[in-house]
Amino acid sequence: MKTAIDLTLKLLVAMLALFIGLALVSASYIEPMRHPGLELNDQAVWPSNPIHIDVSRQTYERLPSPSDPFPLKFLADRQFKVLDNGSFALGSSSYRLSGVVPIARNLVCSNETGHKYACGLNAFKALDNAMRKRFVECRIVIKTPQSAEVIVACQVEGQDLTRLVNEAVLNERVW
Repeated sequence: MKTAIDLTLKLLVAMLALFIGLALVSASYIEPMRHPGLELNDQAVWPSNPIHIDVSRQTYERLPSPSDPFPLKFLADRQFKVLDNGSFALGSSSYRLSGVVPIARNLVCSNETGHKYACGLNAFKALDNAMRKRFVECRIVIKTPQSAEVIVACQVEGQDLTRLVNEAVLNERVW
């Protein structure tokens, strides 16, 4: 019986020590510093009513917006026509992809076993499939007044179009 009373007393002393420790920690807790501009009772960050801002009275440094690296943008739809594996027409203008070797659409190739296949048509469809009904962004690489074609570098959905077409042609073993 004496051991049960000893155990109960030790438990009560331990709980009392715990409560005293928690009380001391709570009493010594320091409120975090508040930034004077971020008080909760200040004006709302996103007001519910429109606020007129007089730009002429602002003293912020105004930087020019960066130029667009791909200024020619279009959706490859009805006005778009693929001419071969490396060129396309948009409206009355024609464009050639930089870094793509043109392959005639009617070119017929043969593989190692002698089997013939339409490599020119496959190369043509590689460009058509990569661009058709997609948003295309291009930048002009070379534009000469003598030539009706403009050399461009393009991307489709963030991917380099030249790389996509060349990989598709190499996978077909056109050469």
